[in-house]
Amino acid sequence: MDGRTDSGDVDARGTALTQRVCKDQCHTEDRITETRRAAFEWARLVIDMEARGARASEEEFDVIRRHLARHYGSLNVNRASASEFVAVLGLSSKVAADVVAHRKQYGNFADLAALAAVAGVDRTALEADAAALRFN
Repeated sequence: MDGRTDSGDVDARGTALTQRVCKDQCHTEDRITETRRAAFEWARLVIDMEARGARASEEEFDVIRRHLARHYGSLNVNRASASEFVAVLGLSSKVAADVVAHRKQYGNFADLAALAAVAGVDRTALEADAAALRFN
């Protein structure tokens, strides 16, 4: 186990729903993915899109929100909550809580290598998500 959540089914469903609800109803894929956003920003945007007429069930909007946060999210590593680490990096709840506890005990992370040094964090997976990470 690499400390990541098992999200294969959610990813496939999230991709399909985002395609159907966002891209097919309104946006090009570039428009959706051009800017990384924090998980809470994606949540607000999905609410706004629903208010503008995007059609999906509440459960489908939740899957879309989680998909967007996971694949196009942005994370301030030195301010993020455990739930944000789960949402954006796909860490398990336990590893995310360990990261936050480590940060509280030892101070801010300087870079990806420092974050990867926390037990349970997979450096290879972090490198794959490096564009989502901010250390300021």
